[in-house]
Amino acid sequence: MTPTPALPMWLEVLKAVAPLIAALLAAGVGAYVAHKFGAIQANIAHRQAETAAKKLKLDVFDRRLASYKAIKAFISKAFHTGDFTPNERLEYLAELGTARWVFTPRVFAYLQGDLLKVLDDMHRTFMCIKDVQYRPDGTHVQRDRTEAYENLRLQFRRIEEVFGPDLQLQH
Repeated sequence: MTPTPALPMWLEVLKAVAPLIAALLAAGVGAYVAHKFGAIQANIAHRQAETAAKKLKLDVFDRRLASYKAIKAFISKAFHTGDFTPNERLEYLAELGTARWVFTPRVFAYLQGDLLKVLDDMHRTFMCIKDVQYRPDGTHVQRDRTEAYENLRLQFRRIEEVFGPDLQLQH
């Protein structure tokens, strides 16, 4: 038997550390791939969060706009007919319940305070007109009616100012 020739020393060392180098290389590649996938997933999650936030803003805007239109239609009808039915008042109050959650406290305070007072004053004036329409002393009621219409007309203008800041889509 012939003895096997001995490998050079550097080959012997390489042969001994080759599994360690292969394991370190595999671990490094694995860590790189995991990092890349993690970064991609984080980017996707960030974009989904941005999309959800934009959708929420749009949903709130849509709900605010629908509430604004309903309230403005109610005021318009009250202005043109001079009164509103008990059911229409209940619809307004129901819309107030929604407005409480979708508008700023400033808008809700306006709807529940100033505007509701003007609407109730108009309704009371209209009821007084019905009661005294056959009496000769109805001039004060006519004056109250004119004042109620003027107050409602002013509210019809003011509603734009009050709702304006809440009806803007901001990026």
